Amino acid sequence: MIGERAVDTVVLMNADLPSVVAISAVREEIAVFGRQVEESGRRGTPPTHARVAVMEFLSGRGEGGVAVHAAVRRIAEVHGVPFMELKQADSGSVDRGEESESMGLIAAAYAAAYAGYPRIVWPASAGIGGEVDIGRAAAILDRSTLCGRVVAIDSAAHGCPGIHIETPYADLSDTQIADLALDLAVPLEACWWWDEGGEPNAAAGLARERWMPRLVEMGYRAR
Repeated sequence: MIGERAVDTVVLMNADLPSVVAISAVREEIAVFGRQVEESGRRGTPPTHARVAVMEFLSGRGEGGVAVHAAVRRIAEVHGVPFMELKQADSGSVDRGEESESMGLIAAAYAAAYAGYPRIVWPASAGIGGEVDIGRAAAILDRSTLCGRVVAIDSAAHGCPGIHIETPYADLSDTQIADLALDLAVPLEACWWWDEGGEPNAAAGLARERWMPRLVEMGYRAR
């Protein structure tokens, strides 16, 4: 799972399967922690009802971009959590490879810090089918650590000295993420690419080709 504490958290989302898993996991984690604290009756414990928000992150502007944006909005509404705006110009939306990722992650962390959220969950994955790209996984971990440190430097301005960017799925394969999704019973239809109706969308088709075989392999059966 993602953690064992209740901390105000922003989940970075592009409405792909890992981010749909992440928002469900974070909310479940916080709910379980709250119940444990309330049942124990302990005093001086952390807050039992932490805030959770979602932020659209590096979703792109090409084919599928509109569908992704709508899906992230729907996810926020369904979970009853705020949708935090991040200007596209600040999010690294221009495709510059991993440089865009760094720029976007820093912008997102600053936005979260100024809103009072010290924890960011970035559900980036280095999965390639049943395998993991070790180099990519290492880059995700390094980027999250270093970008968090950059934002923490300005804690006197934003008031969040302990900015933590967590990457719980960096070293998970697509198969493991699919297994986790089924284990948590996440609403798979929340994924932006799930609905095959409407106009043909090549990007959505590629996403389905990536995830559906893994979900079926892990036990998913279409209703």
